[in-house]
Amino acid sequence: MRSRRKCPTSCCISSRNGPATARVRCIRSTAGSWPADRLDGLELSGVQYRFVVAKADEAEIVDALRPLGQRDRSKAERAARIRAAAEELLSESNFEDITTKRVAERAGIGEATLFRYIGSKQRLLNVVYGDQMDAMLNTTEELDVAANTATPAERRLAAWYLHRIYAAYQARCDFYLRNPHNATLYLRAGFDPSDELVPRHLAQGDRTIRLVAAVLSDGQRAGAVRHDVEPALVAQNCHGIFIHEVDRTPVRGFSPASIWDRVHARLQVQLEPLVG
Repeated sequence: MRSRRKCPTSCCISSRNGPATARVRCIRSTAGSWPADRLDGLELSGVQYRFVVAKADEAEIVDALRPLGQRDRSKAERAARIRAAAEELLSESNFEDITTKRVAERAGIGEATLFRYIGSKQRLLNVVYGDQMDAMLNTTEELDVAANTATPAERRLAAWYLHRIYAAYQARCDFYLRNPHNATLYLRAGFDPSDELVPRHLAQGDRTIRLVAAVLSDGQRAGAVRHDVEPALVAQNCHGIFIHEVDRTPVRGFSPASIWDRVHARLQVQLEPLVG
């Protein structure tokens, strides 16, 4: 495959043989990672790799993996320090209170060096929160697969399917509560057509929507969910409930701590009439 624009970047991956650092070429070098749901199972040089976090754009893999030289390792280490510094500051402070100078100082580099790695403070928020969101979604999906071991008798119970859907949105609410202000800014960036990371935001929402639709389809096959409803539409409504509650929390003056109670109550109204 060939991309329209090739930029070298580094990325930490895990393989069957353990962690590895590799260089990949993609459209945008700031991303440096790819979603497991798109590249899981990719064979490279006879070794199976799983990319564990998501990319920022619709990038295509161009080159196979190759070891990093000393210069590239130094760049990768600086990028890792920048990301760690940004993660710490975003967990401690609201986005508006964080300056690029503070990020650079926390990372132990100069501010000019910082701007060689990130284009803007907003992009740093999007990339850090985007990677954290993808990690949370990976965990949610893995837990749902692990929980999908019900007996035939349990599969006939509507409560089993509802529990799986509620668990997916409780995980999203828990993620939001790490820093409600910054999480809201990240969410709203997905509605800005000029934001280059909109595709990533959409892909993250679609992952939860697909999970919920799959759970409902399972329930229909088991006879626990009504057959006269479209799972995909119900899943979109569920996601709309979550988005709306996040967005209206500061506007209505609601306590962020009540986010799950509000989301759960509305999900119950949406879902429970659909089960027998």
